[in-house]
Formats: sequence, C-alpha cells, structure tokens
Amino acid sequence: MDGHPLAVYTIQQKEDAQDDNSNRTPLLLLHGRTWSSVPVYHLVGDESSTDTEHQEEGEEGNNFSLMEALYNTGHIQPYAMDFRGFGGTPKDEEGYVEPLKCVKDVVSVLKWIHSKNESESCRPPALLGWSHGALIAQIVAQRHPEHLSKLILYSSIYNPNIKYSIPPPFETPMMQQQRLSQPPGRTDHDDFPLHEMAAPNEYDLAMADFTNYFDTFKPNTSSSSSAAVHRNYQPPKSAELFANAALISDPIKVQWWNLHQLNECHPSQITSTPTMVVVGDNDPYAPMVLQAELFTNLSRGVDRTWSIIANADHAVHLSEERGRFVQSVGSFVQNK
Repeated sequence: MDGHPLAVYTIQQKEDAQDDNSNRTPLLLLHGRTWSSVPVYHLVGDESSTDTEHQEEGEEGNNFSLMEALYNTGHIQPYAMDFRGFGGTPKDEEGYVEPLKCVKDVVSVLKWIHSKNESESCRPPALLGWSHGALIAQIVAQRHPEHLSKLILYSSIYNPNIKYSIPPPFETPMMQQQRLSQPPGRTDHDDFPLHEMAAPNEYDLAMADFTNYFDTFKPNTSSSSSAAVHRNYQPPKSAELFANAALISDPIKVQWWNLHQLNECHPSQITSTPTMVVVGDNDPYAPMVLQAELFTNLSRGVDRTWSIIANADHAVHLSEERGRFVQSVGSFVQNK
C-alpha cells in the first residue's frame, strides 16, 4: 500500500508434481487479533512424531495445517498474510496496527494474488477472516467488493451492541496507556517509547481458544463435578502445539489502535459478494445469537450460507472437527 513490506505465505507444489495451480481458486486467510498466520493456519508441529495411537480423527501426526488441508482439496490455492507487527511483517513507524490500515493492506495482497494468476478470466480471490480478522474481511467486502469473489466470516466476533469509542484527538496508544496509569489528579501526557509499554503474550492466552468450552459449556455437570472436569482436563495436542508456536511467532502483544474504525461493520452493506458464516456451536467468543444476527442481516440478493460445526469452539480448524470445517469451506469456495 505505502511501500511497507507484508509477509504473505502460500504452499507451492513439488517440482515433480503435475498439478496445475491455475485451476485452483485462490483463498486469502486473515488471522485474528493476537496471533499471526503461521501458528494459526500452518501448524505442523513435530513432524518426527510417530505416535499414532492417540491420533485424533482427521489428523496426520502433529500436522494441523489448514493451508495444507485446503490445498489437498485439489481446487483451492491458499494464501495467508500477517498484519503489521505480527509474525513476519514488521511494524511500521507508528508502532501499532489499525483496522482500516489492515483493510488497505488486505486489498493490496488481494490485487497481488489476482495478478499472479496466469488466466485472465480467473475470478478475484476468495477471502476468509477468523475472529477479529473476520471484521477486517467484512469491511474489505463492504468497501472493495470488486477485489474478492467470495467472503467467509469464520467465528466472527461481530457484535452490533458494541461500539468502540473514538480516542481523544492527537492521543497515541503510548499516551493513552500513560494517562490511564497515572494516579488521580495527574495530567502528565508525555509520550514514551513503545518498547517501554510492550507486554509479552502468555501461554494461557494462547490456550484460551481451546479450553473455554470446558470452563463454560460442559453439559450436565454440577459446580463440584465441573471443577473436577476442569482440574483433570487434558487439552488437545493441537492446543499445546499452537500455544508453543504462537509464542515463538508473536512473543510480544501487538497494539491495536483506533478500534472505532470497526464500527462501520454492517452486514447489510455486503451487497454483491456471496458470503458464508461458519462457526463452532460451542464458541464462547461468537455466541449463536450474534451469529444469527450477522447472518440474517446480510444483504438480500446475494447467496448466503450458514454452517454450524457441532462440538467445536473458537478454533474449529484446529479441533477434532477440522475435517468437516475444511469440507464445508471447500464446498463453498468451489461452488460457482
């Protein structure tokens, strides 16, 4: 967009493969608020592991890569990108990330992906956003529908009841944190370096997408038995692998700023892009009542699909139900 480098990932066929990628539909994946694309979408774990006794259905050893699973459908060419400050994309001079800047960067990548395709008749790429990234994808579809062929809102945290406030004029994230940390009566707003307010990401935060179901939605248990379930619960292998990989890729929290820009998320403004809403039925961050409001308020006149994956929470693509998730997304992307 402005000359700032962006990390974009894809899967290339082997040199001896005969597959023709020009026949595949490109699909760009957007990560969420905290973790970058590699741990989210290309989690391969320890490939040397040979323990298959406790292997979950749909897994290949410790390989939980959504990019590989989508590529293996035979008709999708997956791409993923990192927003500024995440993973392989460096921070810009401002040091924080803004929703509308992400939107512009996504449009730039969509244009680049489209230009790489040798077939001039090829449609623009499809776009998938997960969690917070679904809000970015939604704004892209509202503002720039000509640059994408289909939209997938995956575990979107859309909530029309939440309106983000506009920060005071000329206040930066650093100034805001300093202001909020001052004792009552102090009005010292001097700026200070970003690294002095940098906070590390935490292992438990990375595990939260997997364990909230067991804390909140465990059925048919009393308070005492529920505590016992939580105490004895062993998180799935994918959760541990994800947490370790996420802390390597994103050891420091990236600061979001100007979140009021997300207030322009209005499903009714998606007027020309076929849209899929997909969510796990036990997702604590995307409750079904809000997913229903998102889906029912999508504009009339375009195809709409709502897919609910049973027995899954926020990170459906890293769960035991990932096979059905890939099948659902793949069918939607492939459908002309």
